[in-house]
Amino acid sequence: QVTELALSYYLPSGWELVNDRMTGGEANTGAKHIDYRDDRAYFYFDLAPNTRKTFTLKANATYEGNYMIPAVRCEDMYNNEIYYQVPAKGCVVK
Repeated sequence: QVTELALSYYLPSGWELVNDRMTGGEANTGAKHIDYRDDRAYFYFDLAPNTRKTFTLKANATYEGNYMIPAVRCEDMYNNEIYYQVPAKGCVVK
C-alpha cells in the first residue's frame, strides 16, 4: 500500500472551479482530504495495491479561446521516488 499521496490539479487560466461542497454535495469520497482553491484542487489519499481511484472536478470555462490544461501530478508526500505525471495538453473552448 502507498500512503500519503497528493494529487495536484491546476485549472487552465480562464476557467473556474465549481466547488460541490458549497452546494451540499461531495462526489470525491475516496480522498482523506480535499483542498479546493480558486484555480486548483489537491486530493490527499492512500492507495492499496492493484487498485485505482477516480476523482471528479466540475469546472466552467468562462471565456472562449485556446487554453493549455496544466500537467496533473500525483506524488507521495514523503518519498520523492514515487510519483506520476500526466503531461499538459491544449484544448479549445467554443
